[in-house]
Amino acid sequence: RVRGRPSRKPTSPTTLPAPPALDAATSAEVEKRATGGNTISGVIATMRLNSYQTATRGTAVGAVSVVAIDFVRGVVGWLPLVDPDATASALEQLRGRGKLVGVRHLISYEPDPRWLIHDNVVESLKLLAAAALVFDAIPVNAAQFESVLDVAERLPELGIVLNHLGRPPIPEQGWEPWATQIARAAEHRNVSVKLSIGLDVIMRWRWSTDAVRRYSDHVLDLFSPRRVMA
Repeated sequence: RVRGRPSRKPTSPTTLPAPPALDAATSAEVEKRATGGNTISGVIATMRLNSYQTATRGTAVGAVSVVAIDFVRGVVGWLPLVDPDATASALEQLRGRGKLVGVRHLISYEPDPRWLIHDNVVESLKLLAAAALVFDAIPVNAAQFESVLDVAERLPELGIVLNHLGRPPIPEQGWEPWATQIARAAEHRNVSVKLSIGLDVIMRWRWSTDAVRRYSDHVLDLFSPRRVMA
């Protein structure tokens, strides 16, 4: 186990921002832009940065500004997992808002690949499990993936969603150690996988469906469609 607290402390407000009121026309416009005219019954809104400051712009702590939009069926937000007390306080404030279904922290931004298994972070993850919230994990290297596997074994009651297929080496057309690690992840029944590709990969690699299929097929074989989401 990794003891002690990571050095960086989030700046946490004592009260989370309240969601704004949205009229029916605004909600309908959001739905139109999100679906592009396709038949989609709803979406999950997901945070994109590790900060409360982002929350005030509607994309983090439960993406609070979207809770009034019917088309948004759930929210994966950000909470200060480095601070269990602040996490508990935020969860209490969010309890009545109804749409928070999970929490994501971009562990790829943390210089310590073991950040996820620091004692205080694990304590916060236990709070998520107790609140029936899932944790979205985005490892970008083997060391971070090992931390996710450690948490999956240590906290079997915590649902974990591996984003971006667990970050296989698609641009390089590599295989190991990703293939073995994703197989180990599949052994944990509390782990599922998101069928997606990270933006940083897409920006430096020319898309090829055939190149992706090798990895997606491996994931589907291991997890079955019941534990894979798009």
